[in-house]
Amino acid sequence: METAPISIVMATYNGEHFLRKQLDSILKQQLLPEEIVISDDHSTDRTVEILEEYTSAINYSANPNKRGVISNFKHAASKAGKQHYLAFADQDDLWLPEKLMYSIAALTRIEEESLPCVVYSDPVVINDQDEVVADSLWSLLGFDQYEHKLETIVFGNPAGGCTMLINPALAQYIPTIPDDGYMHDAWLVLCAYTFGKAYVMKEKVLKYRQHDTNVTFSNDYKPKRRLHRVLTEIKSALLGQNDLFAAQFVFIRQFYTYFEQHIPADKKRIFEAFLKLEKASYLKKKLAFRKAIKA
Repeated sequence: METAPISIVMATYNGEHFLRKQLDSILKQQLLPEEIVISDDHSTDRTVEILEEYTSAINYSANPNKRGVISNFKHAASKAGKQHYLAFADQDDLWLPEKLMYSIAALTRIEEESLPCVVYSDPVVINDQDEVVADSLWSLLGFDQYEHKLETIVFGNPAGGCTMLINPALAQYIPTIPDDGYMHDAWLVLCAYTFGKAYVMKEKVLKYRQHDTNVTFSNDYKPKRRLHRVLTEIKSALLGQNDLFAAQFVFIRQFYTYFEQHIPADKKRIFEAFLKLEKASYLKKKLAFRKAIKA
């Protein structure tokens, strides 16, 4: 079967329930990667025992002490081929057989030499029993309602790392991800939109498993709770507890501070306009977001 210069990077922790299914789905790719690199973050269940069953197909290491989510991911990525494209895998999803084939085709179409580039897509959502509960994760989160561009990305990251494929130029930014910061996928997506190119694939390439221990997305995003979220935001604002986009302001300021001297002037204005909203009223923040997604 054909292979491509792709490294699959996975960070595991207590993933015994779904790990075997995920690894099997990866090994059934129509286009196989050159390597699968896994770093386990001192799991206390049978995760390492399961990884041992796949030693002929994977390259894994086990941390003697717990690193944390981001540090463990960076450790895994550091073991990947330096000139490889990187695909990030969660331990509990299911990959469709065409995932790498579609992703590398899309990425090579947009790629320009030395520019950091990423492609990503909207996952199907499944439950613990592998049953499809939603054809679109983005429809649950509202990320399908507007164009993905820097002006909207600063308000929130729509790209799950589990769907992403990045080129070697973007992989060079992995060491800049703060160990105590936001999730690694949000940082890399922002790097691509700021310094390079990003592309949203239309193809469905992954089944994202939603369950109580997910790190990437909270169950609070279930459709039945969306109205509750909005009402909670309004109630907080009326009580003077205006924390709309609070975590995002911390993340964007951290990113902007790190790269301030390198961000192009036109992009810098977008960051600065967003950060000026931090002390604004709930209504002003909400209107700014509405303006960004309708522009």
